[in-house]
Parts: sequence; structure tokens; C-alpha cells
Amino acid sequence: GVALRAPAAPAFVSLRTLDVAARGLGASDVASLLLTLEQSLRSASLRALGPAPTPEAACALKAMKLEHLRLEGVRFETLTLDRLPRLERLALARCGARRLEAAAGRGRGAPSLAELTCVNCRGDFCV
Repeated sequence: GVALRAPAAPAFVSLRTLDVAARGLGASDVASLLLTLEQSLRSASLRALGPAPTPEAACALKAMKLEHLRLEGVRFETLTLDRLPRLERLALARCGARRLEAAAGRGRGAPSLAELTCVNCRGDFCV
């Protein structure tokens, strides 16, 4: 998987834009990257190269200042949008997810999506 850890991502790192393409990028890697940069990240594009890893049971994405998120080739069983109050655009390409949901009971952290794009995705939510 992909990981940002010290010294690669010390506490003072403040990235506004992240663009990552990596082999074996899984749902937990996506969640970890967003959470690590939660306080500064505004835009992220994350692409899994090669065959997608087996989807994980559940994945919650959290990033308080994130406005735009593009995921490509990542597989989720359940993708929960949690603590993403500024998320306006979510684009999924070649992703798989059985369920796409907003975290229940989190009015302040729920996203207000203006745009949701799914291209060549698979999942019950795409019907």
C-alpha cells in the first residue's frame, strides 16, 4: 500500500493538492492519505495502477477542508463520506463500491455535493 509517515509527512506538512498514482492503492490507503493531510488538503486525485486489490469491508473518508476528490481504479465494499463538509465534487472512475453513503447523524460533517460523476464504475449505487 501507500503510506505517508514521518519523516515523509511530518506534522508541519501542509499540502493543498495531492496527485498520487500507485500500484496496489487500496481503500485503506485512500482513507489514510486523506486523514493524514486532513487539515490542509483541498484537492486530491488518487489512481490505482494495475489490478485493484480486494475491496475492504468498509472505508470512511475524512478530510475537513477537501473540496474536490477524484478516485480511479479503487475498490470499496462500503464507501462512507464522513467529515467532508466542504466536498463539492466527487468523481469516481473505474471504481467499485457496493454502497456509497454519508455518515449518519453527522450534519456538520456531511458533504453537500454539487457534482457526483461515475464513469465505468460497478456497484449497487450506480443502478
